[in-house]
Order: sequence, then structure tokens, then C-alpha cells
Amino acid sequence: FIKALKSYQDHNWPKLREDLLNLYDADLATTTYRQKDLLRFVKESRGKSLRNLTQWKRYCRRFIRIAGYLKQKSKINEDEYDTYFWAGIPKAFRNNIEARLLTKDPSRDMSKPFGYDDIDKVATAYLQRDKFPTMIIDSDSEDDDTTLSDLSEDTSDSEESDSDSDDERDRRRKKKEKKKTALKKTLKKKRPAKVVDDDDEEDEKPIRRGKNPAQADKQKHEEVEGLIRQLNKMSIDDTEYGATYYKALKIDSDIAKVVRPPQI
Repeated sequence: FIKALKSYQDHNWPKLREDLLNLYDADLATTTYRQKDLLRFVKESRGKSLRNLTQWKRYCRRFIRIAGYLKQKSKINEDEYDTYFWAGIPKAFRNNIEARLLTKDPSRDMSKPFGYDDIDKVATAYLQRDKFPTMIIDSDSEDDDTTLSDLSEDTSDSEESDSDSDDERDRRRKKKEKKKTALKKTLKKKRPAKVVDDDDEEDEKPIRRGKNPAQADKQKHEEVEGLIRQLNKMSIDDTEYGATYYKALKIDSDIAKVVRPPQI
């Protein structure tokens, strides 16, 4: 197809480029961005974290894709370009970059935004992968099994900690405390209530044990003997004789064999 174009046959390369762009509708194929797209990207980016060089480079590429297009189309100027770039950096990391930039130029005019190149240079140096702590092993370490990768992880953790502002630390700490509290409440709700069975209640009550059978028989025998002696001392005509007799008879029916019954 390209070889069939007259501009190609005439070796007119500028014309060939123009023909190709026209035929393939380059304006339609090119993604267009608006300023609100850049604003949305900045708001999303500032809410994320930038903890390593890979994340930083990804942020730069995405920013240039949108903001570079708008600047090329004169939708934003150079100062706006730099301001948007600065605003899209998370606050904690932005504070670290600002401190290093001001160290280089303490008296700079703060009414002007930091330039893209200056910001990128400081951020890249701060996030560089081959920092010296990752290249050595502490000879005084008590753990002989410490490896270089372990030190790298420790250094990375330290960088992440340094990148966080006090506000972010407090916010994360409060968030963790809320999660712990919510978890405790959930576990408390899920914990089954202690069911008290009627049988359990009866088991918990002190058991009233009956008297020893041998002891009961002995007591019964003594009571019967006492009633017999009492009846023998009483007159059969005594008014209490009948009541005592039947009391003894109720305890032991053999009373009728040894004691005279009352007269009716």
C-alpha cells in the first residue's frame, strides 16, 4: 500500500508522512486529554504511595503522557505543568523532596514552583536502588545468618518509615486501633453464650444424701423399743395408750404380737 503512494515513488518523505497521517486519520487515533483529566490524575496520584524508584518512574510517565500533551497544545503553561507535577506527589514524599531542594537553595523564591527536572533529580537520588547500606554487612551483627537481601529489606523498611509524615503515622495507628476494636467486638458477638441446663443447675446444687440404711434401721429399732417400754408402763385404760400404740404399730407391725391392743 505504501509503495503504491505517489509520494513514496517520488521519494518525497515529508509528503509521504503527511499522506499516511491523513489516510489513517491520525487526529482520531491520537488520544486527546483535557485539563480535567490531568486534575483527576493528580488527585488520584497524591493519594497513593511512592516508596521505590519503579513507582516514581511510573508516575512520571503517566504525568508526561497527559500534562505533556496539554502543554504541547498550549492548554497549560510551564508553571502550571510544574505545579501539577508537584501536586501529584504524595504529601509525605513531597515534604522530603522539598527539604532537599531548599537545602540546595534556601533563599529561593517560593512563589515559583519547583521545576520538573529538579524534582525528578532529587526524587531519583532519594529512591536509588543501590544505596550504600544495602552493599555492606554489619560485622558486629549478632545474627551470623544475616544476608545481603535481609539488609536490603531492612533499609527499604527504613526508607518507607522516613517517607511517612507524623500525620500519616498517626492516621495508620488510629486505623489499626479501630480494626482491633472492631475485631474484638465481632469476636465477642460470635462467642456463644453459656447455656445453663436445668440438669446442670440441679447438679450444681448440693446433694442431700439420705441417711445410711443401717443407721436408719438402728434408729427405728430404738424408737420402737422406747414406745414398747412406754406402753408397758401405761394402763390400757389410759387415754394416751391408743395413740401411742398406733404410733408404734405404724413404725413396726410386729408390735401387735408383743403389746396388748387398746380397747375399743
